Amino acid sequence: LPRVFMLRGKPCKSAFIAGCCTAPESRKKGYMKGLLSHTANVLRERGCFFAFLHPFNHEFYRKLGWNTVSDMMCCESLPVKDSICSLSIDIYDSNRMLDIYKKFVSKYDFYFDRDIDDILPNSSKRR
Repeated sequence: LPRVFMLRGKPCKSAFIAGCCTAPESRKKGYMKGLLSHTANVLRERGCFFAFLHPFNHEFYRKLGWNTVSDMMCCESLPVKDSICSLSIDIYDSNRMLDIYKKFVSKYDFYFDRDIDDILPNSSKRR
């Protein structure tokens, strides 16, 4: 899947690899290695030098030449009096949701540059 991610504040062309797996009876035959190698070659030919995936096992992909960019999740919350503040917004207010996303991720590298369609795809209820 074609994506743009941000690195040091600059957009970089990338791809997101999703939904890849090998049936149990076909494992240990090099099919995934071949698929990922072929995919990497096609992406390079298209001028795309970064690809992302969510691995089931980091070491499995490391053996195939992949590296881990991040393996942690960061969550922040703001205390309000004696409780935790939750933000309540209309789920169809995609512009507000996009603003919140961009403000949160702007302090990190390797986040996907999203637009309105990523936040609320194919919706006629956009504001």
